[in-house]
Amino acid sequence: MIVVTGATGHVGRELVAQLARSGAAVRAVTRRPGASAFPAGVEVVKGDFDDRASLTAAFRGAEGAFLMSPRRSAAPRTRPTTWASSRPPSMLVSPGS
Repeated sequence: MIVVTGATGHVGRELVAQLARSGAAVRAVTRRPGASAFPAGVEVVKGDFDDRASLTAAFRGAEGAFLMSPRRSAAPRTRPTTWASSRPPSMLVSPGS
């Protein structure tokens, strides 16, 4: 299972589509699961970077992940958002890697 955050954005949506076409098991993470259509076979789950429990559930069982964090225009956070799981994904892809 490959988890894609930011699945409704320009990059995330295209990545989800390409992974689905390739036959990969894909879980699309979005703040509003009912607001967008995804290819058949894509598991769509609610997830928000401000809700740790939603991310823990979204990443459960993941073997890989594409993490696209939201752009923030508000003032910086006083406390960073963190994600934790007893079984993190084996592969994380980040810009520049």
